[in-house]
Amino acid sequence: MSDFPASVQPGPRPSGQETADPVAAFCNVSIAFDGPPVLENVSFSVAPGETRVLLGPAGVGKSVLLKLANGLLRPDEGRILLFG
Repeated sequence: MSDFPASVQPGPRPSGQETADPVAAFCNVSIAFDGPPVLENVSFSVAPGETRVLLGPAGVGKSVLLKLANGLLRPDEGRILLFG
């Protein structure tokens, strides 16, 4: 399917559903702004029809993660694939 580790591949689907590439896949993504990393080695995927929640206190990187996903920021390291 891809060169992403199994931890960011879509999981098993209920019977009758096709296995599809992830809608979004982050693989070892890191980014820093003049200091310690905001995100370090973040890996996850979101399969079609799946919902994920970003939850955490202020300043932990939730908005940075979304800006990386929509292309407003580029990661210092790692890969981000959207829609295959």
